[in-house]
Amino acid sequence: MVAIRSLRHLPEDQQLERRVLSGLLSADPIRFRHVSVSSRRGVVVLLGSVASADARSAGFHAALNIPGVETVIDGLRVEEPQTLRSRPLGPVYLDAPVPRTQVAAYQLSPVPQVSPSINAPTSYKPLRSRGFTLIELLVVIAIIAILISLLLPAVQQAREAARRTQCRNNLKQIGLALHNYHDTYNTLPPGVVHKSGNQNIAALGSYGWGTFILPQLEQATMFQAMQSNGVDLDTLLRNTANPAVQELPKKSFPFYRCPSDTAPDQNSKREWDAPYSAFFNGLPVHLGTSNYVAVSGSRWSTPEEWVVAGKDPFGSFWGDSKINFRDYTDGLSNTFVIGERDWQLGWAANWVGQRNYVGTGIWGSRQNLAILDVKINDPLLQPNGNPAVSRAFSSRHTGGAHFLFGDGRVQFLSENIQFNNVQPAQQSPNNNLGIFQRLGRRNDGLVIGEY
Repeated sequence: MVAIRSLRHLPEDQQLERRVLSGLLSADPIRFRHVSVSSRRGVVVLLGSVASADARSAGFHAALNIPGVETVIDGLRVEEPQTLRSRPLGPVYLDAPVPRTQVAAYQLSPVPQVSPSINAPTSYKPLRSRGFTLIELLVVIAIIAILISLLLPAVQQAREAARRTQCRNNLKQIGLALHNYHDTYNTLPPGVVHKSGNQNIAALGSYGWGTFILPQLEQATMFQAMQSNGVDLDTLLRNTANPAVQELPKKSFPFYRCPSDTAPDQNSKREWDAPYSAFFNGLPVHLGTSNYVAVSGSRWSTPEEWVVAGKDPFGSFWGDSKINFRDYTDGLSNTFVIGERDWQLGWAANWVGQRNYVGTGIWGSRQNLAILDVKINDPLLQPNGNPAVSRAFSSRHTGGAHFLFGDGRVQFLSENIQFNNVQPAQQSPNNNLGIFQRLGRRNDGLVIGEY
């Protein structure tokens, strides 16, 4: 190894490197072709091996022939290249430019004392690369772990934000479909319809609002295959002669599913076993999941109660309902018509309709409708052990749920919104009615206020 140090500052160390390497290759390009030159902190290092002392001498001779540079070997200044032949190979320093003295061959003179500030090394050891120590490796791993722990929440928040955006888009699609349906039929679809010829036959399935707007959601082929306007749901589910059509209500649609929800494609918490399991080879019957339910109002109203008694729940959808936009005396922009319901807490819903359209339990109205007597995301359990929000609204989004308003906009409502379900049977309750209830009723005549 040969170490070269510039004691006087040249413009760049690289300039000295190029001069030294050029001199070596000019002297003997064959023997010195494997010699490389590098620099660190002003020291130029020649790395490599040569075949013989003559080759080394030739290299040093080339270095001596660099204009304005002198060579030092083992503490002696060499004035002529011939001297190199009489000395063993050792550390060599090319000093900054000094005048060269012409003397006789082989004459040696002591090296002048070098200033301590120069810190010229007396020897140069080969450079060796080393790996990481165990402590260094552990520190790097710890830093990476900390960065991951900081990044993961941000990534999860970004993903949830994307899912919430998709959920809002789903509700906007549903809102557009409802407006298109209203433009066609001059009414909103019914919350559920009774079986043809009788509105009070228990435990029979019937289509709901989610089925009737399928054509407006670009699912006209599906709607026609189900023959929803000519064959009721009860008859379709009993049709063992046509299994392909019989399976259609099990289909899952992305526009009826909140991306944040964990429900399966078929809602296993809203079973349709009785009386339909016998028509599916004795297997459990679970139909397509939906995370969006329509607002019935401050109370329930079945087809029988509406057709016979005219019971108005003051919302937008119920048994055999036919609500026109002119019926929203509070204003479409002040009334929400569709809301979210999650699967884990609220058991979600079925898009196709209800298993028992004369009832209001978990297999009746609450399979695709909701009322306003439970807070958003309320974890309260009913006396029978079923969650209270199985008839109301909930979501997997932190802090509240999305709601579709009558004018087509979607808004996220906090679970802490003012709540008070007073006088649910009165069309015009007193001013103590909560803001949440006022937003879900179409015609109470009360001012909404801030929310």
